[in-house]
Amino acid sequence: MPAPAQELILTPEAAQADGPPAPRVAMDVYERVHAWIRAWDVPGADQEARGGLPGVHGVQIELRLDGAVIGRASRVDLEPHPDAIRAAASAALRKAEAHFRREHDAFAQVRAREAAERVTVSLELSGPLVPMTSDEAADATLTLSPGLYGLVAARGARLAQAFPSTMLARGATAKAALGALVTELTDDGGVGIASADQLAEQGFRFYRFQTVHIAEPAPDLGAVFVHRGARIVRDDEINARALRRFADGLAAHLLQRRWPGVERYGLLGTYNPVAGRYDDPRIANPFEQAVVADALLRYAAWEGADPALADQAGRFATDLLRALSVVERGEFAPMAHPVTAAAVVIALSRLEAGEIAEDPELGALLGGDEPGAARPWAGWFTAGAGFAPQIPPPASGLVAYALARARAAFADGPPAALVEAAIREVFRTTDPGMLVGQMPYLGWAEAEAGADRLDAGPALRQMRELVWAHQLRAADLDEQDRDFVGGIVFTAGQARLPTVQAVRPLAFLATMLGDARLTSGSLVGGEAVAEVDHLVRSLRFLRQLACGLETTYMYRNPDRALWGVRLAPWDQAMPPDVSALTLVTLVETLASLDELAARTRLDAGAEDRP
Repeated sequence: MPAPAQELILTPEAAQADGPPAPRVAMDVYERVHAWIRAWDVPGADQEARGGLPGVHGVQIELRLDGAVIGRASRVDLEPHPDAIRAAASAALRKAEAHFRREHDAFAQVRAREAAERVTVSLELSGPLVPMTSDEAADATLTLSPGLYGLVAARGARLAQAFPSTMLARGATAKAALGALVTELTDDGGVGIASADQLAEQGFRFYRFQTVHIAEPAPDLGAVFVHRGARIVRDDEINARALRRFADGLAAHLLQRRWPGVERYGLLGTYNPVAGRYDDPRIANPFEQAVVADALLRYAAWEGADPALADQAGRFATDLLRALSVVERGEFAPMAHPVTAAAVVIALSRLEAGEIAEDPELGALLGGDEPGAARPWAGWFTAGAGFAPQIPPPASGLVAYALARARAAFADGPPAALVEAAIREVFRTTDPGMLVGQMPYLGWAEAEAGADRLDAGPALRQMRELVWAHQLRAADLDEQDRDFVGGIVFTAGQARLPTVQAVRPLAFLATMLGDARLTSGSLVGGEAVAEVDHLVRSLRFLRQLACGLETTYMYRNPDRALWGVRLAPWDQAMPPDVSALTLVTLVETLASLDELAARTRLDAGAEDRP
């Protein structure tokens, strides 16, 4: 029998007339279904009638073995059906048995019973089906919080349904799901693209429903309540120890993205954890590879890193940079475009100059060691013409930071005056309201190249205030969207949906926290106290986006997905660069907290002195 749930995501009071069954009811049902699956036997309807299971409007049961779905069954009814749960469990078990017949034929029953202890169970129970108007159906993607609502299309007595977990795993919007349900009822793909009004005229009706969802991430982990496919991370879970564990987890996740073949492709690209495969093209692009190399080198140099992981991270990052010097068939030459080359230069600047000089592949990325060899940054920016035409304005902050890093790391780097002019040019040509789009690189360029007083300090402070003004707080959100707390939403309008894009400004805001030129005070007083509060709230959201054990119930290969950062709470895709920038954000945050702690000790020492 599964262990008790770690957290009741929905309170009993949340089970209103149009809501799902209360958590205690759902857990009782789950334990019964779980026992059936372990026994590989679902009782008949006459036996279960004596068992007292509740009638429900809808149910979906999903069975997985070693991460792969082997049986799924769902049904919905306009009125609570007394046999819905048993019937769905029986149908899911029949599909699982069919899976074993396909795989093992003569030994199907034996194999199935042997595997029963390893089969994991996911259960969703729905509340009533709530009718939707044509306007509501047409705007469902905008008005329904993604990953929390199921949908039903009906025509006559026939109903077709999509449960929230299925839509979440497939990345389907509400509009796309309704179109698919209409097609399912008619077997006519053209009908699915008709407008909601046209479909209503043809006799279609639409409903929405909410569910309570219990899932089993692994056979030995027990069952947990999940909300939008994950466990809601609490504010009090975000502390220094947890952030270090998060950083170590991210480093480990990135390390396993090494290209598995003999080719020098370097890094695997965006991971689809639901399918357990990497999206085409499977190779990360050169920019993503450079960002990952930079993040791993920062982690390797960080005093708080796990020593063994830090050593692996440093060696893998160097291997990635070496691989970038070898352009395999189908690859884009990384130094052929200023933006990609700038990202490579930033990563290279983390290495010792002697290491680059002694390595022909690393040296080739900088143009070689012949006297007078052209360096990658030559022509990126000139005092008279500004940035090269190939550099789009949104990337100018990145290029300015690469110039600053080259100046600091390489003996023949660009002159200080040129670096300063490039940084000032980006600030001059970027509207204050759009400055956040140049983060984190422009902020790092200013902080690194600046003196005791930063010329752009007021602009950076204003940018930070803008970010925090768009940070979602609990008071801004419905109870169902509390997993969005800490996200940043810059767009106006009805759809307030935060994504991982917030990590870009957050990476520099983490640096700002520990920079006395940009944030005064300590952990116990002054400006820093409020800044820590803001940043911790957003780090909670980033942790929400990272794959935890509870989220792996719907993933094909949990170990490969663990700690990877998703694009959004409803989008499971894991690009390598967002996990890398999240890692940098954590390293910068923890370094800043150490700096603030040192200031706190100094302040306390000053107070103790006579």
